[in-house]
Amino acid sequence: MAVEGIDIDLVKVVNIADRLSVLNNEIHNTIQSMETEIKHTGSSWDSSAYRSLSSTYSKLGKIKEDFYKDLTAYANYLKQTAKEYGYTEQQINSSANEFM
Repeated sequence: MAVEGIDIDLVKVVNIADRLSVLNNEIHNTIQSMETEIKHTGSSWDSSAYRSLSSTYSKLGKIKEDFYKDLTAYANYLKQTAKEYGYTEQQINSSANEFM
């Protein structure tokens, strides 16, 4: 896609969105693994330090989930936008060719 002074490679946009999705899933899986380890640690280490760690980490729950959802939505937005721009550009080029 090209507009005066702007050149956007829609394939690159989709590739970046796909990469964001992969990284987002990796982050999400790592966080899930950390949560499992923290819970497991509690079975062998019951102290005020563990309870403080667990409590602090638990408070981040909504933030972690919001981050995951927001990044997923953003990656999907990029993919959908690239798809729509590609379709629109194709329609414009097709219509322009009809006049030639």
